[in-house]
Amino acid sequence: MTNGIGRFIREARRQKGLSQAELAKRIGLTQSGISMIERGLIVPRLPTLLRIFRELELSVDLLKEDPNA
Repeated sequence: MTNGIGRFIREARRQKGLSQAELAKRIGLTQSGISMIERGLIVPRLPTLLRIFRELELSVDLLKEDPNA
C-alpha cells in the first residue's frame, strides 16, 4: 500500500505543479519527508495524510478504492 499511495501522492502533487519542497512547506513537513512518503519508505500518520490530501484537493474516499480494480 505504501508505495501505491506514495506514487498517487507524487502524481497528484505534480498535476498541481508543486515541488516536494512547496508541498512540504504548505503542510508543515520537510522536503525529505515528502520524498520518503512518495518513495514508499515511510507510512504517513493519518493526520499527515489528511493534510496532504487537503492541500492536493483529493478526496479521502480515494483511499478506499481498490487500485487493482
